[in-house]
Amino acid sequence: MDLSINLFIAYADPDEEMKNVLEKHLMTLKKSDQLIIWYSSEITVKDNWDESRYERLKQADIILLLI
Repeated sequence: MDLSINLFIAYADPDEEMKNVLEKHLMTLKKSDQLIIWYSSEITVKDNWDESRYERLKQADIILLLI
């Protein structure tokens, strides 16, 4: 049984610094495999963007929008 929490973070380019600060705070959970972080920026042009985003959103336990 996987007890990891899937976190999807969506952010715009101007908010990347805020995302980096947040990531530093979450690093302990990530390193201990308690947290899996996906970023909207990881979906590339090659991927079917809508389908990839939908799948990741569907699998996410937490969806965080940095605005």
